[in-house]
Formats: sequence, C-alpha cells, structure tokens
Amino acid sequence: MNKKTVRILISAAAALLLLLAGFPLFSRLYYGRSQAATLLAWQFRKDAYTTEEAFEEYLAEKRAEQALPYLLPADSGLSAAPWQRELGGIDCLLLNPNAASRRLIVYFPGGSYIDAPRAVHWQFLNALAGDAYAAILVPFYPRLPSCDAADAYDALRDFCRELAESMHTEELIFMGDSAGGGMALSLAMQIRDQGELPGPEKLILICPWLDVTLSDPEIPIYAAKDPALDAEQLRHLGALWAGDLSPTDPVVSPLYGE
Repeated sequence: MNKKTVRILISAAAALLLLLAGFPLFSRLYYGRSQAATLLAWQFRKDAYTTEEAFEEYLAEKRAEQALPYLLPADSGLSAAPWQRELGGIDCLLLNPNAASRRLIVYFPGGSYIDAPRAVHWQFLNALAGDAYAAILVPFYPRLPSCDAADAYDALRDFCRELAESMHTEELIFMGDSAGGGMALSLAMQIRDQGELPGPEKLILICPWLDVTLSDPEIPIYAAKDPALDAEQLRHLGALWAGDLSPTDPVVSPLYGE
C-alpha cells in the first residue's frame, strides 16, 4: 500500500470520526432531540399521512400485513419460547407461565391501534417477566383498519371472561404502553362500570394514549421533535378507531371518563 493510499484512508477515517462525534450536537441543534431519537426516527413512518392517497396506501399495507401470521421478531430476545393460547377467540402469547398463579400481567402493546408488537416490546417484557416474577399474557387484540374500538372491546370482553374462568391468579395487572396503555385503562373502566367480570388489581400505564383527538394545545411544540409519531396521522387513526362513537367517548378516549 503506497503512502498516498494510506493518507486517503487516514483522512477518510478522521472525517468519519469527526462526523460521528458531531452528529449528537447536530441532532440536538437541528432537531432538538437526542442522537438516539434521531436514529429511531429513521425506523418509523412519519410520512404515512402526506396525502389522502398515501394514507390509504398505508392502510392497505397494514391490511396485507395483518392477513399474514404474526412472527416473533428475530431479535425479540426471549429467554424461552412463549406458550400459545387462545382466550375468547383472541390469540395470545404467554411468557413465564410458571408464575401465572402468583402474578399475571396482561400486557397490551402499543402501536397506534394498528401496529403489531415490535422487538422492543418483547425485549422489555422478557426482562419484566424475570424481574417481577410474573407471567405476562400478550393478547393480539383486533386492530385497525379491519375493526374499530367497539368491535375490539366486544372481543376483549369475551377474552376477559374466559381469562377469569381459566386462569386463576393472586394478582391480576393490566399494563400497556401508548395505545395499549389507553386500551388497558378503557377496558378496566368498562369492566368496572358493567360489574360483570373481575377487573385488575392494578394498572401500569406507560405513556398512555388517552385522548385520540390530540387536542392538547402543546402538541405542536413537540410534534417536530417526536422521532416516531405524526400528530396528523394519529388524529386520522384515532377517528378510524372511534368508528361510530365520538372521539371523546370514554371508551375511545378514557381521559374523558371517570
């Protein structure tokens, strides 16, 4: 290797190191967010609602995706293969089943009521199952665009009924993130109000989506910095999720309930 080639390689390596060193500062100054958040933004579809046609294409992609069997992501990081179950017509995966009699967490994964669980969900739940010595049941609840909130909660009440009949536990916890957090709260409120089924002893809600109208006046302040979620897209998904119900109905947006 001649000296000129060596100088070129050294210069390229130095430029790359300088770029990597400067990227966190660029991300903070230009986007107002961390380097990790900007890298995350490249994995998500914030451009799904640019036009009505683009949004319809996005929904068509999701219909095709949901028509296929769900496969665990290759990087899910599960310590053991989950048990497959069906409760009330809803397919479920159960982690750490030996702990079910002591503590059972029913986990509703987020995903704007349209996306299936991602690898990060399974990585988190795998760690949680061990740290909390809990069994974790993940229902694959009905999603957009094939159903709306009324259809989904009809199915979930059947799920809860069979859950109460077939799985006995000392402590039942509903847990969820984002849309799944909103679903956990809405479902718990419906069970409480109807008084026919046993509800959870505890709720654990991680950044729950409680208002599908996104009417909070501070949302525009954060919209450009958010690496994953587009407010306009979410409003349209929220309207689809509401179906014939009002977007402020507590079933759809539990923020407006008791």
